[in-house]
Amino acid sequence: MQNSQNGLTNAGKVLHEDTQNERYKRYKHLCYRNLLLKSALTFLLGILFSAFLGGSIRR
Repeated sequence: MQNSQNGLTNAGKVLHEDTQNERYKRYKHLCYRNLLLKSALTFLLGILFSAFLGGSIRR
């Protein structure tokens, strides 16, 4: 009886750790995605701003 309970407890711990690892991976993926989106948006806005600024200075 004690062995089967230990096995269930260990299985529960393993499942809990796997779940925590998956949550962390999802969280990091979202962080990197958000960073990439911010970087791309900043880059595109910088290009547009420089084109607008460059066009208005030349005139």
